[in-house]
Amino acid sequence: MMVVTICRLSRVHDTAGKPIRNNIWQFDLGQFRFWINVCIGFFDDDGERQHTGNKRSKVWLDLNSRFFNDSGDRVGD
Repeated sequence: MMVVTICRLSRVHDTAGKPIRNNIWQFDLGQFRFWINVCIGFFDDDGERQHTGNKRSKVWLDLNSRFFNDSGDRVGD
């Protein structure tokens, strides 16, 4: 599963994308901030569906860390 959360910022800052945890990345694009959170689904020993959840896990999200948001950048409305 992948969850993306987006919020509008009041100001645009110079920022670089960064991992928050192994399975969560945060980055800015213009006046918006994004968080991407991934988890993996699996079947347990009893055949029940499970997932790694929103916690520290062994899931590793590896994004391009060269992304940089300049303070003058804006996304058109």
